[in-house]
Amino acid sequence: MAGKSCVVCGSAASSDGMPYRCAYCGDPVCPDHRLPENHGCTGERLAGDKTPEDRGPQPMDPEDVTTMGTAPEDIGQSSPDVALDGSIAGEQSTDSEEEEPESWWRRLLPW
Repeated sequence: MAGKSCVVCGSAASSDGMPYRCAYCGDPVCPDHRLPENHGCTGERLAGDKTPEDRGPQPMDPEDVTTMGTAPEDIGQSSPDVALDGSIAGEQSTDSEEEEPESWWRRLLPW
């Protein structure tokens, strides 16, 4: 069971048998000694870890960034304009000629 016990006290690393690993030195430790100051760790990151500057958000690839003013041809087909009565702008409705011009908004009133 080498490597599964705490480097400080030798007890089982945790109740389920899985060791805590120190994020700084990588040693297996029990729950009582998992903080760096409780197991004599220097608190310095391992050589393979990223520096604090590298752990921040990374810039996006310029090809993935869309900006205001992108032409619709570049982003794909956009949805058609919809008129207030729900019809698609530019289409002629056959029954709209029979109604009064302002009747569409009267249907929206609650009374």
